Amino acid sequence: MSIRTAAWRAALAAAVALAAPHRAGAADEPLRLAHRVFASGETYQVSAEGLARLPDGALLQVRLVPCGEGGEVFDALRVARVDVRGGRFSLPPWSIPRAEVKAFEYALEVRLAAEQPAAVERQISRLARRWQAATRLILGDWRSIGSRAAGVAKALRERVAALARHRAELRRITLAACEGNLNRSEWAAWRTRSGFDRARAACFELLDTPIAAVTFPIARSKAYAVIGQYDFAADGVDKLLLAGADAKGDDVTEFIADFKISPFVVSADDHLGLDAVFAYEGARHFVIAIDEIAKALDPAATAPPGAAPLPPLPARAGAALKALADVLGWTRDFFALEWGGNTQETQDGLLRAIEAARRLAEASSKPPAAGEEAAAEAACSLAWKDLRDQIGALREDLRKRLGA
Repeated sequence: MSIRTAAWRAALAAAVALAAPHRAGAADEPLRLAHRVFASGETYQVSAEGLARLPDGALLQVRLVPCGEGGEVFDALRVARVDVRGGRFSLPPWSIPRAEVKAFEYALEVRLAAEQPAAVERQISRLARRWQAATRLILGDWRSIGSRAAGVAKALRERVAALARHRAELRRITLAACEGNLNRSEWAAWRTRSGFDRARAACFELLDTPIAAVTFPIARSKAYAVIGQYDFAADGVDKLLLAGADAKGDDVTEFIADFKISPFVVSADDHLGLDAVFAYEGARHFVIAIDEIAKALDPAATAPPGAAPLPPLPARAGAALKALADVLGWTRDFFALEWGGNTQETQDGLLRAIEAARRLAEASSKPPAAGEEAAAEAACSLAWKDLRDQIGALREDLRKRLGA
């Protein structure tokens, strides 16, 4: 078992307790559930574990259901059966392409499956058949994520920047502690006066939200690493002051040596290229949006078997033009945050793809003149292929820049 898996399972009892309703007897809920979501490139990894007061071999049905807005009704995005062992159950990770996500919020539901093994059936009470548990999670379709990307990125960057304002002073104080030139009252006074702890807590408050986890997973991990460097310095000061002036322990000596060669001391910027990662992850959301819109502009597109026929291409193109206007606005708002570095090339590539999609949508929105149908269809097919090539190039470039 990996360390990560062991930590996840160790935290399960606390997680399901928090997920359960806060009312008398909540700790005795017969069925409890905790989920985990990890955004990886253009897919979501969704897994879950839970507790069930049911016999070994009992089968549970797990469903991932969109929470529609305005009365919308969707089919379950994923359904699985899992069995109970030792009062626990585990849902192997679902890998869900972002293109399949059609809502912002989802419910993960678990209940007893209708059909049970004969040996188990006799042990299940009528009451148990009504047991169910659910937890809410944020995935986000391309519209909901794209419209929120600039706001989430701005808030995250502002909070990390607020913490960074304490960097120079914390470095000076930590170096003084390494030389034995800091006392406990000075350290306590600085922490009280400076607002360092409040800035740190504000970073975690936003980084720990589901919307941050699914919108900027790679930048979020780097932000945690940045905060970890501040924690390394602050925890080291506590360690030095606790050890006292005659500290000679291996832990103290190791900390002093490590700190003096750490990026916190030797680097002008310990933020690990965070701004660029934010920019590239935001750009990836817009590429996904353009790709989804482009699919509707495919002249050869057909409905899946059993589905209703697709609207005529001119109608699809009209809807695409409205959607592209939204994506263009989101892209401009996002890059107005001035990410710097080499992100201009990515921004330019996005704008070229949006413009290519817009031209294709405009051409597709008007029925061709009589006798020009074949030429118009050939021109649209060529433009659609060019757009797909642009989207593919953007995808590959972002994959290389983000390393995922």
